[in-house]
Amino acid sequence: WPVWESYRGSPRNAGRSPKRHSLSAEPEQKWNVSVSGGYVGTVAHRGFVYAAYGDTIVAIDAASGRRTWTNAVAAPIEGSPAVTETGIVVPTRDGVTLIDGEAGRSEWTESRQAAATSALTNETGVYTGWSDGRLTRHDPDDGSVLDAVELSGAIERPIASFGSVVVVVTEAETVAGVRDGAVLWESEFDASLESPPVITDGPVLVTTFEGDVLAIDIGNGETLYRYETGDRVPIAPAVSRGTAVTATFDDRLYAFDSTTGSSEWTREAETRVRDAVVDGATV
Repeated sequence: WPVWESYRGSPRNAGRSPKRHSLSAEPEQKWNVSVSGGYVGTVAHRGFVYAAYGDTIVAIDAASGRRTWTNAVAAPIEGSPAVTETGIVVPTRDGVTLIDGEAGRSEWTESRQAAATSALTNETGVYTGWSDGRLTRHDPDDGSVLDAVELSGAIERPIASFGSVVVVVTEAETVAGVRDGAVLWESEFDASLESPPVITDGPVLVTTFEGDVLAIDIGNGETLYRYETGDRVPIAPAVSRGTAVTATFDDRLYAFDSTTGSSEWTREAETRVRDAVVDGATV
């Protein structure tokens, strides 16, 4: 412990660790490390926690809370970092940088005339979403661009992947599936898309301002169902064992079958829900 490879645990964005951990025990604080303003996100890998804030990323020993190194990158960090065996991938206002996880030094930077707004790592490389709608795939060792596609709008939300398929939500209210440098499909929606994509064992889930969770076929981009809540859904669903859990702006929790969209339960939250993670039967 811990393993938290990207924005919501793993490349699927499903709100759970890629390793088996138990959330059933009462939470206990082990340590607390203060960072300055502009907190962006946290990942964890091989016994270290990496926290990004402002233009800085800090490595923290997960067992003791001791800072091991701090790296100030060249520009403000725009999106949540991602971790790979090679290092920590950090999207910034001027480009994307990979930082060595042990020494804290910058290994390579890919710069463009656009902001890098999201990063993802999987077995096929390092992916970067850009503010001009470009999605690039990089060699993790040297940062060279392996392929790139142009999408219809800015990529300002975290991206997701399953196998070799990468799923992207753009500011043009579209969701796109990309594989091997080619756009497989790009679906436009008459709705204000809220969350980044979440990939389940079945469809891709994306929430809307109008109160729906859209289920999209990862193979062709077709809409499989709409799960209706009745209020804005700012929370990306967390998915485990075929159940998706999300929350609405009016502080209600909703659980539904991620494959069929059938409702399982709802309940009032005790306070404002900012995010949700799952493990087995525990939210």
